[in-house]
Amino acid sequence: MSGTRAIMQRNPIRPRITWRATEIITLINSGRHLRYMKRKSVKLCMVLALFTMFALNACGKSNNQISNPQSPSAPSSPQKAGGGGTTIEITENAVNWSFSQPEIRAKVGDTLKLHLINQTGVHGLTIDDLGVNLKDGETATIKLDKAGTYDFYCSIQCGQGHDNMVGQLIVE
Repeated sequence: MSGTRAIMQRNPIRPRITWRATEIITLINSGRHLRYMKRKSVKLCMVLALFTMFALNACGKSNNQISNPQSPSAPSSPQKAGGGGTTIEITENAVNWSFSQPEIRAKVGDTLKLHLINQTGVHGLTIDDLGVNLKDGETATIKLDKAGTYDFYCSIQCGQGHDNMVGQLIVE
């Protein structure tokens, strides 16, 4: 038996294993690493929650109650305008994350009355080349005197699909 005891005492692996297990048990019992990790986890969760709230907040609200009323004299269908073209009325319904009419066609000389309604979320409509910038409930009257393709887009950061909220006004 004394020979077996001598071999066990000379074996360098066993003391290392015992030391590592003892160290791990001591750390777990002390709870220091748990408190550190809990603090880091709580901070990370708070940052993620705030980021999610800000990202989704733009699309979660709708201000349809504050829409500007249309003038009672606005025509309800295309009619002849005084300058030789027709007056076209378009109501663009903005829904997360698209416009109801991503392509609008008109002819040179037409007058376009463009009305924006937000059905879900908060959106705007901008046509840079024509100087149009609409918010919910607003209407713009545009005299189309030059042929071309005019891009429009949502002008209010509205969430994850914002960059895809685009369309074209094609004047022939």
